[in-house]
Amino acid sequence: MSQPTRQFAFSILLGFVSSFAAAQTTYKCGNAYSETPCIDGKAVAAGDKRTDDQKRQADETTTRQRMAAGKFEKDRIAQEKRDAKALSEAGSAVVVGKPKPEAREVSKLTPTKRPKLPKQPKPVKAAKKKNAAKPAA
Repeated sequence: MSQPTRQFAFSILLGFVSSFAAAQTTYKCGNAYSETPCIDGKAVAAGDKRTDDQKRQADETTTRQRMAAGKFEKDRIAQEKRDAKALSEAGSAVVVGKPKPEAREVSKLTPTKRPKLPKQPKPVKAAKKKNAAKPAA
């Protein structure tokens, strides 16, 4: 089965399943929704109110987006292979855990700890005068 045929069949199946989902009763139980009734639960209309044309357009959009995502993935994988090949041909394969020589030289210059600042001189306290002569009165 080709990819477009498979996607078309999937979209038909999705539409078929969604028509059954619309027929089910949904209950709001506090902040949650459930298919089974609960205490103080209220039945809510949770059906799909879109027209058949709107559903078809949504399915087509989903199919286009999936195809585009698949193409992007293939392009990314091909680019990664080209990059890996270019690196191996250049002989500069990246080895995890071993820094390049220039990186080691830079790391010697870059401090990993805060540099110690020179000690600042303590402030000079005013000297106390001992046995200073008292002025005569």
